Amino acid sequence: MGGTAAVIPALLPALAARYEGEIEGVLPAVPALFTGLVIGIVAGGWLGRRADRDLLVSIASGVQAAGLIIIAAAPGPPALLIGAAISGAGFGLAEVVGTASARRASESGSPKLLTRLMAGLAASAMVTPVVVLIATEWGWPGAAAIVVALVHLASVPYRRAAPARDNPFEPTVLHDPLTRVAATVTGRKGGLVLLAAAVFCYVGAETILAGWSAAAVVATTSAPASIAALGTSAFWLLMVAGRMLGARILTRPGAALPLLVVASVVMFGALLVTTTVDDEGGIPVLVAVALAVLAAAPCYGILLGLAVDQVDAERAAPVASVVITVGAVGGAALPAIASFAGVSTSYAVAAAAAAGVAAFTIVFAVGARRTPNKKESGQ
Repeated sequence: MGGTAAVIPALLPALAARYEGEIEGVLPAVPALFTGLVIGIVAGGWLGRRADRDLLVSIASGVQAAGLIIIAAAPGPPALLIGAAISGAGFGLAEVVGTASARRASESGSPKLLTRLMAGLAASAMVTPVVVLIATEWGWPGAAAIVVALVHLASVPYRRAAPARDNPFEPTVLHDPLTRVAATVTGRKGGLVLLAAAVFCYVGAETILAGWSAAAVVATTSAPASIAALGTSAFWLLMVAGRMLGARILTRPGAALPLLVVASVVMFGALLVTTTVDDEGGIPVLVAVALAVLAAAPCYGILLGLAVDQVDAERAAPVASVVITVGAVGGAALPAIASFAGVSTSYAVAAAAAAGVAAFTIVFAVGARRTPNKKESGQ
């Protein structure tokens, strides 16, 4: 999953040069990825009633591999968008399976476990742009997508030694999930609505930061496409650092909400700085973006963990599906809006989204203090 998340944005400058077009012509691949993510999540709900966890993971890996192979062979932007959407579908299926499984496996709170898992994802994503750089210098950028696809294909035959009896997608759980979630939200006085809204804004902002990570290097420093791919590596390096720091902080009881509020406010402030400079802002823009990424790193795991911790383990799967879907919609919609602007100017959209994350999490935190949850979600 880390390879899929990193290889597509890292390839964009090289693919734009290969297609002899502007970088803006390939940026829609990022919202296409998240459009596929929505499809994968919805498909996961249907498949979950018919397949066990191992099979779902194998299907997700195979679908991601197929999409990446299409990207590698894409002769132009239309095929690139198709490949990105297919890759996103596999990614979405894998994400919803993993989130529900983490809720069942967690004994110390879902936010902590998910933050650690996402730190591992970020670590694999961090090294992927190096493969892109080598492939670009070699003369075929698509080879990087092939490498990631081969890793996915290698995991397709994987089955655990013992048959799984703890499939997180039980038929009784997934039956009419939207109705169940609606009832849960009503019972929690809108807490899940606030968290889902924050996830919508957060995923939109993070997708702009990740998807534009290589393009921003080109726009602000005029670096060649091969070197610009390392902008994506820098993004994931900051993600690793931020998530590891977040996981460390989350060892303290009740730390999830305070960390989330502080991180979202810092993220917003840093992105606000990028709106005060022009498209040629250069190093100041990159520094502000780096701070925003560092602050954003632990937020998604905490938001998603808090959401599934609002309900019993049996309801974690439908709640995770709906919240991840809402986030995926944000990941498709907000970057689509940003793609119509210049690379640096588009950070204004990310700043607005970050403001939404901060606002919704602050309101949720105030409500949580007034009506404490029985669970120690921050542990």
